[in-house]
Amino acid sequence: MALSLALVADFVLIMARTMAWLYAAPVFSDRGFSTFARTTTALGLSIFLVSLISPTTLSTTPVGSAATATLGGFALLAAGQIAAGLVMGWVASALLAAFESAGSIIDLNSGFALSALFDPQSGNQVAVFSRFTRLLFVTLLFATGAFRQLLSGFVLSFEVVPLDKMPQFSFDIPLVVDLLSTMLLASLQIAAPVLGALFLTEVTLAIAQRFAPTANVFILGLPAKTMITLLVLGSSLMFYPLFLNRLVGLSLQASSTLLGG
Repeated sequence: MALSLALVADFVLIMARTMAWLYAAPVFSDRGFSTFARTTTALGLSIFLVSLISPTTLSTTPVGSAATATLGGFALLAAGQIAAGLVMGWVASALLAAFESAGSIIDLNSGFALSALFDPQSGNQVAVFSRFTRLLFVTLLFATGAFRQLLSGFVLSFEVVPLDKMPQFSFDIPLVVDLLSTMLLASLQIAAPVLGALFLTEVTLAIAQRFAPTANVFILGLPAKTMITLLVLGSSLMFYPLFLNRLVGLSLQASSTLLGG
């Protein structure tokens, strides 16, 4: 591939979108992921994409010939690529945050919220199961190949929004509300088995307190709720990859809609 001004312009625009996407995408936007690693990942991915995407996919005309005519036009195109990357990364992070939200719900209902510790990845105070579900999400993201689906959706975004066109964002309020409601609903669905088991445990303890008023049900309830939480959560782990695949698909559809695809 001969190095030309048009090719360099295409690479810069691809790099702008890729860098913005990695800075907002799940896992890569964590504080535990260094800026150097994020930048080198974006550089390597951009080099791969500039040779992968055909000129007809990038644009109908070479970007370099139109973009280098005016510096302002090229800067506007670069700003559009950055905005497109940030939107795609934000949508994926918002929907896939359902796993950590489910862990927070489990912590709150099982009593583990009292043991909040500092999480170096997110930079927040999180409890046991919030951190567990986040680490489990990262593991499943790469172990099940869901990240390849996210990466494929990012590559296909160059067909939805070519390099020589500005993204036509459709930030309608119902769509944003639907994204947030989908994330909250997914977090409740992920935590539903544990929440149901804990509810039955509370009912059982209430009945036991009714028949044995002198018994200290609160002391007995703490180890019982801990055991029930661990057993039910361990039994429901097999369903987590299904939730992950569904959320990844929803994030790709929402990104395409927001970009005007």
